[in-house]
Amino acid sequence: MTYELVNMTPHEITMIDENNHDNVLMRIEPSGETVRLAEEVVQVSTINGFKLNKHTFGSANLPSKKAKTLFIVSALVANAHPERNDFIMVSKAVRNDEGRIVGTTGFATVQDVIHYNDMFEDHVEEEE
Repeated sequence: MTYELVNMTPHEITMIDENNHDNVLMRIEPSGETVRLAEEVVQVSTINGFKLNKHTFGSANLPSKKAKTLFIVSALVANAHPERNDFIMVSKAVRNDEGRIVGTTGFATVQDVIHYNDMFEDHVEEEE
């Protein structure tokens, strides 16, 4: 099954061939809407004269669910909203010889596969 992929990050996502990192398979442009978590920062101490802050993340401006649509969000957002089985994130970044990110070869989820059964027809069954 094919899904609409909506990039809710401010960055272009470059999907590259796992076996040939020079081969760009797809570019997913930002949708223009970015999902961000509210953030509260409170100084809790100092370390060698520098502030040690505690960051707390709150609610976000989440998109409404849409049939056959997956929203690409940051890892922070995906982990803050594990109830959203329509949120995916990029998997491990692929870097060039200079250490710059050139793309990714796949997507990742914070969900267990079983949570996707209702949504995905072509999921992979885990072996027991």
